Amino acid sequence: DRLSFVHLVSQMQKLVEIERMALPHAQIRELMRLARCHEPCPPCCNDGLTFLAEAKMHIHLAALICTPAQAGDTLQLLQSMQLLNFICQHRPDVRRSLQEIVHDSASLSTLKEMLEHHMTIYLPRLGLESLDCRGICPEGEAFQMLHATCLLHYHLLAKAEDAPEDYEMISVPLHDDFVKTLALELTGHWRSAMSRDGQRLGCFPGDFALDFDASGRLSGSGRDAINGQFSISGFWTPGVQYMRKESPRGYAFDLLGFRKDDGSIQGAWIMSARTGGFWAWKGAARELILDELP
Repeated sequence: DRLSFVHLVSQMQKLVEIERMALPHAQIRELMRLARCHEPCPPCCNDGLTFLAEAKMHIHLAALICTPAQAGDTLQLLQSMQLLNFICQHRPDVRRSLQEIVHDSASLSTLKEMLEHHMTIYLPRLGLESLDCRGICPEGEAFQMLHATCLLHYHLLAKAEDAPEDYEMISVPLHDDFVKTLALELTGHWRSAMSRDGQRLGCFPGDFALDFDASGRLSGSGRDAINGQFSISGFWTPGVQYMRKESPRGYAFDLLGFRKDDGSIQGAWIMSARTGGFWAWKGAARELILDELP
C-alpha cells in the first residue's frame, strides 16, 4: 500500500544519504511498481511518478549509481538505471533537474564518465562480429545493461530539441507486414548528436538520409560539420540498428542505437578504441556549424 511505499522511500533516502548502501533488489522493483502507478491513493493525492519526483528520488538513484559498491552488483545497477530512466522519460522537469545537479554536484560529477566506462565494458559483450545486429538477444545482460546505460547518458546530455519534430509514437499496426510498414516510417531524413568528453556535440555525427529495407538492411548518406559528405550502411531491427558512416577521407565511425517508441534511437558511437553516447531522431536537415565543438 501507499504507506509502505512512503516508508520505502524514507528508507532509501537514509541509506543513500547516511550509510551509502544499496537497496535490496526487491525494493527497487517496488519503487518501479510505484512509478508505474497512475492512480492516486492515500496518504498522498498524487500518482506514483509525481510522488517519487517530489521525493527527489532521481537524486538518490543517481547517488546509488555512482556508489562504488554498485559496480559489483549488476542487477542492482541495472534496476537503478532503469528506474531513473523511467522517471526522466516521463518527467521532463526531473530530467532538467538531474542535468543541472550532475553538472553542479562534485559527488555526482563522475556519473557521465562512469556511464561511458560501462559502454566500453558492455559493447564487446554483445558478441557482434559485424554490423549485422539482426540476431542480437534483447534479453541478454549485456544488451540490457548497454541499453540502460546509453539511455541514461542521453537523459544527462541531450537537449529538449533532440527529439522527433512530431512527438507521436510510431504508428505501426501489428500484422504480417509490420517490418515493411515500419521500414517505410523510418525511411527519410534524420538528425543526430553525440557526446565527447562529457559534452554534447550537435554538429556530429551529422544529418542522415536513410533508407530502411524490410530485409533488415539500411543505407544512405549524410553530412557533418567536420568532414562534409559521407555514406552510411548497416542493419536494423524494430528494436535496434547498427550502422557505419564512411568518409571519402577513409575513416569509419560506427553507430549503435536502441529504438524508442517514437522511432528515435539512443546508443553509442565507436571509433577505434574510443566510445561515447550517441542519439538520432527523424527531422529535416540542419545547417551544421563547427562552433559547437568544445
